[in-house]
Amino acid sequence: MIKSVRIKNLRSLADTGWLRIRPITLLLGANSSGKSTFLRSFPLFTQSVNKALRGPISWFDDSLVDFGDYETAKNRYAHEGDKIQFYYDLEAPFIPGYLHSGRDDLSRLLGNVRDLFVSFSLSNDSKGTYISSVSYKVKDVELSLSITDRSSKVNFAVNGKKVNVGDADVRWNATSYDNILPNFEYSVKIGPQMRPSARTPRLFYGDIVGFVKERSDRRLQNTDKVHVMIEKWGLDKAEYLSWLQKSSPIISFRNYIQDWTADDQEFTNFYNLIALFRLLPAWDLIDMEITRFYMFCSYIAPTRAEANRYYRTQGLQVNDIDPYGKNLQEFISSLSTQNLASYNAYMENTLGIRARTKTETGHQSIMVKNDRGEFNITDVGFGYSQILPIVTKLWYTANRRKVRSRRIYYYDEGFHSVILMEQPELHLHPAYQAKIADAFVNAVTIEINEEDTLSLIIETHSDTILNRIGRRVREGKISPDDVNIILFEKKMGEPITQARQTTFNTNGQVEEWPYGFFDPNDD
Repeated sequence: MIKSVRIKNLRSLADTGWLRIRPITLLLGANSSGKSTFLRSFPLFTQSVNKALRGPISWFDDSLVDFGDYETAKNRYAHEGDKIQFYYDLEAPFIPGYLHSGRDDLSRLLGNVRDLFVSFSLSNDSKGTYISSVSYKVKDVELSLSITDRSSKVNFAVNGKKVNVGDADVRWNATSYDNILPNFEYSVKIGPQMRPSARTPRLFYGDIVGFVKERSDRRLQNTDKVHVMIEKWGLDKAEYLSWLQKSSPIISFRNYIQDWTADDQEFTNFYNLIALFRLLPAWDLIDMEITRFYMFCSYIAPTRAEANRYYRTQGLQVNDIDPYGKNLQEFISSLSTQNLASYNAYMENTLGIRARTKTETGHQSIMVKNDRGEFNITDVGFGYSQILPIVTKLWYTANRRKVRSRRIYYYDEGFHSVILMEQPELHLHPAYQAKIADAFVNAVTIEINEEDTLSLIIETHSDTILNRIGRRVREGKISPDDVNIILFEKKMGEPITQARQTTFNTNGQVEEWPYGFFDPNDD
């Protein structure tokens, strides 16, 4: 799963630095300080991975977020050559089913790796946005792949040093379909023709064999011994060199390399060739990990739909709440008797209300029952139409498997859900803001099941929500380690956002709280 993110050159976010994603992540700051840009970067990719695209990004979607286009989204103060960049710290365990489905080499290499750092850059041309570089770092080994334009060959580098791959012609297909990273198009030169190779890493196998042959006895014919050397390759460069010099199965090659050091250029070239061969298969794992993360992000917009007295019945089977709560009536109507009972038990425990739909000829109404009786939702105050989509989303995330149990939808390894919310406190009395804060704490502290986890990223102006979560920290209902507070600030007269992180101490007090953060800027 993704532990931290970093964004460069997206609107006012010149460089956020690494920002941690915790079970509860609160985004605070003045209007136009960049916090909404940060939060909306998540549904930006969600709307991208859920459709077939000719590139990696869908910059606008009527149902989610609108960044305009690449030029609009890019920081206007960035230099001409700067790119919009996204960075991720992927925390183990990585997709276990992927690592153990016939990928033993990758499993051995990544079995003890706790963090995998990934980044990619976006560029733009007349055909649209495309990924122009991808890097990922496994311990002390960093692979970098880049192109100068969308039709050029891919350049390979390991730890910043270019790796020559002979006659290999490797390019990227910018069409990402429902993934993020580009697909490889590659071929190797066989005679006068360029023919496709079976797997991209195989492109480097011939280079590795050729390197060893040039430094071994000319009588060397059995390349199986080269394969043994490749298998023994590890992320510790000095350790691998020591093994080669002591135990290389090709005696003539072992004799040749006795004077090599870990910094020797010849050894570095050899080590980097094998690094490409061994680590490039992680490309698919990384793509799956990031794509899965965004697939399970859901977004609640700052202004939810106003409740109607009557809704026309469409008979839709709705399995999730849309960002504006427009389909709340269809969602409730879609619940089975058992799920509706579970839903109302949750609503009663959280808000002290129950909800159902009342059907009449050609239309339905949402009915809300509290301690004063049952009423049409339009007769109990505007705040209910704003809070119900949020609480419904929390219940749905905890019960997603039951609601969608008949659909082949999940990976066996489970999933990490992220709910993104903008200003959940709108139109709510402070008492209800406190209730919704308690719902947030309960949602991330009550285990959904053994496989699934949940994070909430909440952009808010509410000191009530902040203080309520601090109180629950003090009471021991949530650990301070499970909360991250990101403060977005712009200094007077400066267009660039500064983001810094803090959290609560065990007494429920915010560490290093900026003086006057919630106060007006009076002249």
